[in-house]
Amino acid sequence: MTTVETALGPVVLSHDANCWSDMLSEDAKRRTRPLWHYNHISDDILPALRKAGISEEQIEQMLVRNPRAIFEAQKPENAWVTTDEYFADYIQGG
Repeated sequence: MTTVETALGPVVLSHDANCWSDMLSEDAKRRTRPLWHYNHISDDILPALRKAGISEEQIEQMLVRNPRAIFEAQKPENAWVTTDEYFADYIQGG
């Protein structure tokens, strides 16, 4: 098992791009955040991952299986800890 395969257990891809913000003008947003758009993962991140040798199965794990496991509150097959385990440890001062 490669380092990438081992590390993908807890990896989930997401972003917080939105189409409206009053913090900056539209010109300032385009200038300072050129990749800030809804398709950033599919248009920019996924092609870069594929180019780096990440397989379609690994991408599916990050985009489908890991999020499903989080929402179903199940431990992904090769995850280090679940969200519940993390917060239980955190609450206990770990």
